Amino acid sequence: MKKEKVISSVLTASIILSCSGCSLFDGDNKNVLAAAKSYADAVVSGEISDVIELMADGEDFEDELTDYVEGSEKLEDVYDAILNSMSYEIDQKSVTSSKKNGEASVDITYTMVDYEAVYDDVTDDGGDFDDYVEALEDNDGEDVIEITQTVSFVLDGSKWLVKDKKCKKLYEVYEFYSAVNEYGWSGMIKAVTLDEFEAACIKAFGSEEHDGYISSGDPYGDSCDYGYYNGGHVYMVMYAYKDPADAVNAFELMYLGFQSDVRDGYYDGDSVVAFDETDGMIVFEGIWYNEYAYGAYYLKDNIMLYCFAFSDKASDIDIVDTFFREIGYPEPKDYFK
Repeated sequence: MKKEKVISSVLTASIILSCSGCSLFDGDNKNVLAAAKSYADAVVSGEISDVIELMADGEDFEDELTDYVEGSEKLEDVYDAILNSMSYEIDQKSVTSSKKNGEASVDITYTMVDYEAVYDDVTDDGGDFDDYVEALEDNDGEDVIEITQTVSFVLDGSKWLVKDKKCKKLYEVYEFYSAVNEYGWSGMIKAVTLDEFEAACIKAFGSEEHDGYISSGDPYGDSCDYGYYNGGHVYMVMYAYKDPADAVNAFELMYLGFQSDVRDGYYDGDSVVAFDETDGMIVFEGIWYNEYAYGAYYLKDNIMLYCFAFSDKASDIDIVDTFFREIGYPEPKDYFK
């Protein structure tokens, strides 16, 4: 009788497990959690090569991701400050896994400094780029962002690898790389004077023997003082408006016109644009109306200025870069590295 009861119990357990569609030995939660930890460690470290190794199809996106996180050399200190602020937490209760199906998932919450809130605070206080970096580094956890994701895994042999279609979840965590690059960095630069503008033009050309001048009065009216230099294929223009609202209106026309050209296919290339109805920038390197164009427009306070080359000659591009360096602004190419 006892023997019959034992056999009956074993059969009952077998039927229950079989009906549930999952064996007690089908799950692999321990190894999934270990894989999740390795992946999250790699993500917060910013080491793309390590992240790629832990993804099922990471190699397909390696070049794209590498270019994305390299970003601008000028912003490396910003990227590092944000990465150093990052941490994560794995919700162990959320893990599910099936070796039979080769699928698993677990929730991961990433925490980082709220780089947008810090940027707003620094610019509101009139701070510059270095102030922004310092504020990011000194953040005490008051301003933070939390990103919670359900991360999927697939079984590859004996290894659990992250399955992230087109790296959408990874790009969500790494959004700061593009976000800070597209900020109105004119908010982190100072307005220059016409004297500083003229000195930078002369320095960039290496000579005063160019068709350049500083004049009182806008050639289209009497709303501003005006500076202009022309070095063949390189143009430098500055307007110092008496009313900052006029500077905003002038820049907005440039801003909307450039976006229209991009939409209509008259411009094809790299660009970064920003405009918050106070400060703004348009940075570009590409083909504009069938000519190579390289340079930038900036709006700061009552100043609107621009410098660009309709030329791909290294000497002309160097003039543009030298001009921006002399006035303390980023070189256009910095935005596209």
